[in-house]
Amino acid sequence: MAYSVVADVLRVLKVSSSADLGTTDPDITKFIEEADSWINRLIGAQSESDKTIRELSAKMAALSIVTSDPYQEATGGLMETRWSVGELRARIKEILASYSTELCGPEVRRWNEV
Repeated sequence: MAYSVVADVLRVLKVSSSADLGTTDPDITKFIEEADSWINRLIGAQSESDKTIRELSAKMAALSIVTSDPYQEATGGLMETRWSVGELRARIKEILASYSTELCGPEVRRWNEV
């Protein structure tokens, strides 16, 4: 079972439906599955009832969604989104660090540099 659900990701992105993102619930579910896979790889399998892991899963999925091509606009050579990517990254980094003090590998950098 997934750590988060589509509704969690929509709440993070402050939208009411996947249509507001121009996507579908099954597409968001794929982002959640990828995020959960990264969580398991980075800090090991966690309890599905852990609210912090639920938040981490939803925010990692949300970050992947908003930094994928259809959700970005090129402006002056920079990619911009309407969501606060910096805030998402900061919270993801904070949560990951709270579960492990040895997060310095390339996998973690991927989430800090997206």
